[in-house]
Amino acid sequence: MLSDTDQIEPANEEVEVKSDATVLDYPGRKDGEEIGEVLELDQVKQTGTVNKVWSRIEYQNADGTDAVGYIPTSCLNLPETAETEEDMIDKDKDAGTLHESTGKGVFADALEEDEQKVTEENGVQVGTPIAASSDANLVDLGVFKITHYCPCSICCGPYANGITSTGVTATTNHTVAVDPSVIPYGSKVVINGQVYVAEDCGGAIKNKRIDIYVATHAEGEAKGTYDTEVYLLK
Repeated sequence: MLSDTDQIEPANEEVEVKSDATVLDYPGRKDGEEIGEVLELDQVKQTGTVNKVWSRIEYQNADGTDAVGYIPTSCLNLPETAETEEDMIDKDKDAGTLHESTGKGVFADALEEDEQKVTEENGVQVGTPIAASSDANLVDLGVFKITHYCPCSICCGPYANGITSTGVTATTNHTVAVDPSVIPYGSKVVINGQVYVAEDCGGAIKNKRIDIYVATHAEGEAKGTYDTEVYLLK
């Protein structure tokens, strides 16, 4: 979703880092690439906030050079951020909520699965898991790093709305974000015996990495990150 309004609210505060954090070049885990890190008790300058969930900071790299990037606001020792990260996800500017949309795009017809039942819970499309059949024709794509994302501002940045890069609405147990140069859009992949469809991408989803769409940020954090074999369903 494009917006003609500035998503960054200015700030000018010397603050202390209260927990170690990876610094990204964009305020969203799906699209942000790692450019550095800050450690607990580091002093940084907060120069702006995005939906109050992300903070733009000026910090020093390990080699002493100055740099600018984004970390979750919850990692900064700010008096006004007593709320937990989870508390902030669904608040300001509809962060982390889905907006009404047909969810239909150029890929929609090609990606629909007749076997999957889809319901809506708290504004999120929830699909039933589909297992690969025992006689499925599978091609081994190798070992991939598996991560998880949801439609909140922490995962998807200031323009989070649940619509994928192919124009369809993301659905749990169905949608995955891929590097389309590695796995083309519309491909069906099997991860741990379950079938998913490549419908989305992200700036940080490069090479052998797949981001599985889930309903909530807490669910994504609980499922974590792991490496596993991925298969293409022919």
